[in-house]
Amino acid sequence: PDDDPDHMEADEALPSDLDPEEELHDPEEPDRSDIIDPPTVSLSVIVGSVLINLLALATPLVILQVYDRIIPNEALHTFTLLIFGLLGALILESIMRTARSWLTGWSAAKYEVKAAESHMRKILDSPSSIVQSERSSIHVHRLNAIDTLRQFYGGQSRLLLIDLPFVLMFVGLIAIIAGPLLFIPVFLIGAFGALTIRHGAALRDLLVKRNAHDIERHGFVLDALSSMCGVKSNVSEGLFQRTHDKFCKRGSDLNYNTVVLSAEAHSLSSVFSNAAIVVMVSFGAFHVLNGQLSIGALAAVTLLTGRSMQPLVRALGLWSQIQNLQIARTQLAELMEMNEEEAESESGVAAPLRGEVIVRGVSHRPEHGFGQQLDLINLTARANKLTVIRPVDGGGVRELCDLICGDLKPVEGQVEFDGRLASDLGVTAIRQQVACVSEQAVLFDGTLLQNITMFRRGKALDDALEVAQLIGLEDQVNLMPEGYGTRMIKGSSTFLPSGLLQQLMLARALARKPKVLILINPLQRLDRVTEQAVLEALRGELSNLTIIAFTHHPGLVQMADHVYELTGGKLRAGREKPVRSSPPRIKLGAMKKVAND
Repeated sequence: PDDDPDHMEADEALPSDLDPEEELHDPEEPDRSDIIDPPTVSLSVIVGSVLINLLALATPLVILQVYDRIIPNEALHTFTLLIFGLLGALILESIMRTARSWLTGWSAAKYEVKAAESHMRKILDSPSSIVQSERSSIHVHRLNAIDTLRQFYGGQSRLLLIDLPFVLMFVGLIAIIAGPLLFIPVFLIGAFGALTIRHGAALRDLLVKRNAHDIERHGFVLDALSSMCGVKSNVSEGLFQRTHDKFCKRGSDLNYNTVVLSAEAHSLSSVFSNAAIVVMVSFGAFHVLNGQLSIGALAAVTLLTGRSMQPLVRALGLWSQIQNLQIARTQLAELMEMNEEEAESESGVAAPLRGEVIVRGVSHRPEHGFGQQLDLINLTARANKLTVIRPVDGGGVRELCDLICGDLKPVEGQVEFDGRLASDLGVTAIRQQVACVSEQAVLFDGTLLQNITMFRRGKALDDALEVAQLIGLEDQVNLMPEGYGTRMIKGSSTFLPSGLLQQLMLARALARKPKVLILINPLQRLDRVTEQAVLEALRGELSNLTIIAFTHHPGLVQMADHVYELTGGKLRAGREKPVRSSPPRIKLGAMKKVAND
């Protein structure tokens, strides 16, 4: 294989940062205890926020001293010292703000990585039936919610929430300097807060509707793109275009209303900000004229009023982002509520199986009325034997496969491997040694060889090439211009020969070296020559694995050690293969030698 150009090209197409011996299916389980909660605010950020808000008092206090003491007394030396001190405070405040932004940005970046890994693991650990019960666009939006949270936790919005408590400090200083004028910012802050809450509720309802619409529209687009060949073959472009136009019209209406509400929020914040200054100056001027307040005190409380209103004004300006934050947290909470599959066995290492599978009194009830009901299924598949199940009416095959593989949990009964309960082994341990080849081909974005090896390298490449040769896949691959380096993309299954896809799925399963192999109509789409090659390969592998085949194919039925019939959700035992002389079983290595000869 090292001299094979197809082999080398496919190998070079693998990600460069992938360890050849790394196990891709069993990453370390991350801690998901607090991924919805925001990252903890570090002590340095809190200390920096306190210093920033304390330094913000420098300007109003300097102005107070300049108007009330320095100008009347013509204290030029003191004025010079105050100006240099004020400049130093402003520079230090800028440095502190920059450092605080760096710290919060780094914390948000770490949160994004941790949350993305945890949520992807949550999806992978959930039963496939639950994951597939929702549209792909829903899962995409839930994962995109992590970016929304990251932007909020690492941007100015979260820093604004840290600054809000210091509004009380500014208001308290106004009370010390101006006394009764305290009620002006208090009243304006109360009125501003009430309008903000009312406006925020309306904006949140609108954002929820827009989010639901985006999920539906993106789901429609994903479905259309994934079935584009069918759309064109049925000349349905016009229908899809009209449907998409309706989505766009509805989306434009929602976006327009969102923009209007956001613009109203900005206008409202600007009005309150200016009104606070005007009202404070107006009432303060009367106090100055009556001798109850100095000019310096009026200038200071005017600056403090603007400073106290600034966080609230910014909060309303960012209100839409705050509402998006709540929606994102809700989406992540929905993802975290997905049921996980059972964990691995306590040892954490999958013990090798001999391959005996026993199903005892297993029953299944389909959810939401979809699927076939199974009643009291009893099945015994001996190790290193071929067991054939003939589906009379075609129903229940997928359900029984999922029950054996652990994708479904029976309502009663149990599944055993080598005398051990499947629940004790754990789903991960079962899947490492049980392979299932269904009728539907599942392709990944990569080369043909990568689709067989599932992006593993090293010895997995040699095993894949050996299996491909034995089942006749290599002969068809050699007819392709790029051989094993042929790119497979989503939608390739629509124009590739069905027989080639079936061989590819079988080669992928055999290359894993499983102990139990489940086949669903494995020879249905193969030609006569390829069919014989696959039969011989399966016969040779019976010394190493247990095969359970759902098929009516006479070749597999004749080769079977035990035959069952599946009809109406019930499994009926058929004939058991009598003891007779049979041709020697050929292993893959021996078969390869025969093929080369």
